[in-house]
Amino acid sequence: MTPTAQHAAQDALTRLSSALDDLLTLPTGTLDRDDVDHAVRAAYALGNRLDAAKLRLVRAALDHTTDGTVTDLLATHPVNLSRPHARKDVAAARHTDPDTLEDGGWDEHVGGLRGDRGSLARLGAQLTAGNTTLAHVHSAVTALRSIPTTLRRGTVDLEVEMAPGERVWTTKRRSDLLDGFLATVTATQPLATSTHVLDELLTRL
Repeated sequence: MTPTAQHAAQDALTRLSSALDDLLTLPTGTLDRDDVDHAVRAAYALGNRLDAAKLRLVRAALDHTTDGTVTDLLATHPVNLSRPHARKDVAAARHTDPDTLEDGGWDEHVGGLRGDRGSLARLGAQLTAGNTTLAHVHSAVTALRSIPTTLRRGTVDLEVEMAPGERVWTTKRRSDLLDGFLATVTATQPLATSTHVLDELLTRL
């Protein structure tokens, strides 16, 4: 990280810490029920966005070292995640890399995904927008890794209705379809429901 980038990162974290201090000392006794409900929803959505920001920094760490080393970083003081949770966060960071969204992490030379990186970029975008939770992302990563590689690679021809009475055939990458499906399920369903849907999907493969 360059000195300029390092300063920008530290400045952003300092401003975030200051905003959290304000929230932690907020006189909540003056809020009415509607205000509290709105604040709770907004705070949890911002928490989801904060998780996305943390995954972004984890990806930056992955650019410099191995998954195992980053897992060690997350599992020791002052982060102190359990090792299984740390591994899940590292996997989530790799899968939700937005820099591969345009090509779906696709490598035409090998006809498949470039490892795991960016294979759930659209789901990562939902987390960044605050529309889903990190727990949903962990669940989707687990489901995706349970899908046979042969079903995740390559393309499929689909008939799509472009307008009433107008249907065309188009070629879609399986990786893009899976990412879109998982993003939709996790962004619209509670965790228990989306996990059940994903479990049902896996039993039918």
